[in-house]
Amino acid sequence: MTLTRSRGDGNGGNGIVIMPADQKYANVVIWMHGLGDTADVSVLNFILPTAPTRPISLNGGFMMPGWTDVYGLDETSKEDKEGFEQSAARIQALIDSEKAKGIPAQRVVVAGFSQGGATALHVALRTKDALGGCVACSGWLPLAKEYPAALGDGAKAGLKVLQCHGDADVVVRHHWGSQSYNALKAMGIAAELETYRGMGHSAIPDELERVSAFIQQQFRKACD
Repeated sequence: MTLTRSRGDGNGGNGIVIMPADQKYANVVIWMHGLGDTADVSVLNFILPTAPTRPISLNGGFMMPGWTDVYGLDETSKEDKEGFEQSAARIQALIDSEKAKGIPAQRVVVAGFSQGGATALHVALRTKDALGGCVACSGWLPLAKEYPAALGDGAKAGLKVLQCHGDADVVVRHHWGSQSYNALKAMGIAAELETYRGMGHSAIPDELERVSAFIQQQFRKACD
């Protein structure tokens, strides 16, 4: 199968879209990168949006791609609610754009790494749409104190979440991911937490294989 790669997120924003050359696809993965990164990297359309460049407080106001501002790296730090809401609105617009093309929400998975994983959780838990699933790698549940009141109808419809985290992560520490997992379970979300021994704030082949298997499983369910 021939794939095409185009600049932009397909809805007026920065990023990359990878899809079959004939533009015929049935499933969509929207993957959000981590802080300071970008998206340069058959029946599947990958949308890799690039976050806007913004000053990051934790880095002395240095300008870099970020889904939100960052004030600290633990669960007690102040959080950028406005930034999360702005980024969520952009990702929701991508979801709406795919729905307008005839792709049902059940065939859209939102995913991300680090801050992108946190953004994916924020979107999946608050959207009105019953998405195909959510993957958060080395991420956390943002604005956790707003739940369960903030849960959207989509999450209540049976959202499935996969979290992957290394126990040697010194950026987003494993216990933060574990606390996020416990919060999801307490809200009745069907969440799984995969812990990878010795993995830091990065990725390893076993994790990528698990993510791939999860996404394929969710798309198969959407076809049933």
